[in-house]
Amino acid sequence: MQHDRRRPYRALAAAAAAAAALLLAAAQANSTPAAAGTGPASPAPAAGDITLPPAHAGFDYQIGGPYAPPEGVGVVSRDAQATGLTRVVGLCHSVHWTMHGLAELVGVPYEDVTYRAAGVNHQAWVLEFRHGGTDLYPRLDALIERDPQLRRRTRVDMYRRLGYYPTETSEHSAEYVPWYLHHDGEIARLRLPVDAYLDIVAENVAEYESTRDALAAGRALEAEGTMEYARQIIHSIVTGTPRTVYGNVPNRGLIDNLPSEGVVEVPCLVDGSGVPPTRNGPLPAQLAALNRTYLSTTDLVVHAALEDAPVRVRQAAMTDPATAAALPPERIWELCDAMVEAHGDRLQPGLRKLLGS
Repeated sequence: MQHDRRRPYRALAAAAAAAAALLLAAAQANSTPAAAGTGPASPAPAAGDITLPPAHAGFDYQIGGPYAPPEGVGVVSRDAQATGLTRVVGLCHSVHWTMHGLAELVGVPYEDVTYRAAGVNHQAWVLEFRHGGTDLYPRLDALIERDPQLRRRTRVDMYRRLGYYPTETSEHSAEYVPWYLHHDGEIARLRLPVDAYLDIVAENVAEYESTRDALAAGRALEAEGTMEYARQIIHSIVTGTPRTVYGNVPNRGLIDNLPSEGVVEVPCLVDGSGVPPTRNGPLPAQLAALNRTYLSTTDLVVHAALEDAPVRVRQAAMTDPATAAALPPERIWELCDAMVEAHGDRLQPGLRKLLGS
């Protein structure tokens, strides 16, 4: 028996898949894919070529054909097919913080750890994890073997069964697979806080509104350093300082056994020339199998936007593993209608149609 407390979480899972899919339509490679350490990107645009949007303006990101934005929107961003954008990289900090956590867990300073990860956003994998020439995975295995509480984490469970550690949190990792959220026993065993992300979203909105109001009132904001990749990329492009970040870019041969038109998360080299991604070869077969399912769902969401086809949204939700494990097709279509009713003013008009069950 499924409980009402699950319903917001199911909606979040579908929404998370849809949000990740937007990269497929918006992101275009900012350079020819390069092997690690080689190949500059095309020159960065001159500062005079960039016009900043007005301060405090409402924002709407549009995919597919243009449409009248919701009330209060002053800035509209169009997808790459409409604008010709080519220098785009999607950013997420999950790889960075996962490696910080793993380094702390095995007792090695983060600065002394070397690693390589690849996959798709929110479902990438730690392919190498070393200290000097020593593989740190055996040390992690020993810790997991000794500590039963470590085994009560979703991504540790996935690691034990798939052989590579996921780079996303346990809560998010559970959203992209069919094995956990449909079972009360698994939610209890793995201590999954089903509705926790709703609180995080509320906190983020409150912080944004507080910052917006302070800027509008002319109040000074306290600024401090951050590890966020956007800041690092800007610094490297402006100063020429080389560094590696993890970015989401069109695959185009970066990971051999994932679709070429999909968006993948790989190491990217950053300096004054841009953000060229690096080739990673094939993923282990079991990891690629999961990633292909993920990319199939996001591909359908992109087709929904580009074709102005609301049925594609329902088909995407039907292929989402966690949603399909929890709901029969009729309930999935009802859920999509409910989400359109709640958020339709943020969709292009062609996707606002309710289709029923």
